[in-house]
Amino acid sequence: MMINSPENKNNIRVIKNTCITVKIIAAIFLIFSLFTFPVDFYKVVRIVVMAASIYCVYNEYKKNGVITPMMWVFGIIVIVFNPILPFYLGKTLWKFTDAITFLIFGLSIYWEIKEKFRS
Repeated sequence: MMINSPENKNNIRVIKNTCITVKIIAAIFLIFSLFTFPVDFYKVVRIVVMAASIYCVYNEYKKNGVITPMMWVFGIIVIVFNPILPFYLGKTLWKFTDAITFLIFGLSIYWEIKEKFRS
């Protein structure tokens, strides 16, 4: 298969759309996490955000082939939201962390959509 073939370009479009969808889902969970819910909801938020961040790291590497700054950012998010060895932060600090992470996902979505329409 050639790199510039139409089939490969369609695959890249599907990957970009999937990545945007995953980021939007994580962003929605992060917005809801700013409100008061039972503790189990926040465990689900950790899993969703960590999984989305892992996918973003994989997607960035697959797209660029080199380590980028966004890979480091999403890697840090993976570590912070890791549900297996969790960080125990206070409620206020978690709200702040959720808001910052939402902004990171939001900007990432914006940049991907902007890049998608540019090409």
